[in-house]
Amino acid sequence: NFDWITLQPDSGIKSDSVVVWFSENPSADPKEAILLFHSGDTLSWEISLIQPGAPPVISYSTPPEFSRDAGSYTLNIETNYSWSAESSADWVTITPDSGMNNGSILIEFTSNPGPASRSCTLTITGGGLVEEITLNQDFNTGIENFENLKSPVIYPNPVIEILTIDNAEMVDQLRII
Repeated sequence: NFDWITLQPDSGIKSDSVVVWFSENPSADPKEAILLFHSGDTLSWEISLIQPGAPPVISYSTPPEFSRDAGSYTLNIETNYSWSAESSADWVTITPDSGMNNGSILIEFTSNPGPASRSCTLTITGGGLVEEITLNQDFNTGIENFENLKSPVIYPNPVIEILTIDNAEMVDQLRII
């Protein structure tokens, strides 16, 4: 007795026809059953049925661009296979790095101390599929509360050693190392 197979009729006389109905197999694993046809107490026919598993699927929520500060993001994964994940950069850690079917990956990232944005690739594999997700992190300008500056004047351009930011309310100088 299998919940994914229906026979109509499930019994009959002489040369009646039997219709076999199958429900969809959403699992990656194939389903198997053996149908036995008897005539009285004698086994007349044995038919083996194999329903293949569903094709592999991996979908996920698209991560936002991360700010320059350290933080975390939960990436939701929908899949019908076992999966593994790997980050291409040491400033990103992922937990867990593998799972079965649907799940979530906690992506943790360190603060970006550099003067430029940075990116890494999060690779998710499962069921023969490979998904590459680009993670981007904004850069550290080195200037706190930059949004509070009103019509700043920044000089010299190009910068050699010292960058001056002047907005009439305050003047800051940054030494370029």
